[in-house]
Amino acid sequence: MTLAEALISLILIALALGLVAGIVRELNSLMVFSTSKDRALSAAQNALVRMRDESLEAVELLSPAGPVLRFRRISPLASGRLPVPLPTPPPVSWSHRSPADLITVRYEVVNRTLLREVEGTSDRLQLAGEVESLSCRQTASPANLQLTLTMQDGRRRVAMTAETDLPLLP
Repeated sequence: MTLAEALISLILIALALGLVAGIVRELNSLMVFSTSKDRALSAAQNALVRMRDESLEAVELLSPAGPVLRFRRISPLASGRLPVPLPTPPPVSWSHRSPADLITVRYEVVNRTLLREVEGTSDRLQLAGEVESLSCRQTASPANLQLTLTMQDGRRRVAMTAETDLPLLP
């Protein structure tokens, strides 16, 4: 084998390794992009489940239709709502919906980010990014709620829907 043949072999091997390195780099960037899209879709699905589950605790639905979900629920931090010891029957002044125990929860999309806010507090939580819109509506029966989150995934639009029957307390 001559020096020229060795140099040509070395150049061919370097080109082949460069080509393989380029393919691996492109596959890596594709995987990173795909993973970020999967995370965004997963966060939106988890947020939709959270909205549905938390709306089941509503005692009053304040915005039954539109781009904002707003409802009142009993605060998880509320102290005991029943007097202790429990009298029989409960006092006339007692109410399971004491205004002091209620909080107003609001879900909305701001700047492509789904936010959960407890009104009157600084409690504001970002649930999902890359969300185009939120749609809420009551369907046939007044206690049935349909929630839809819409996202843009490349050139296609993805809409996720959750529906629930609200056991609104009397």
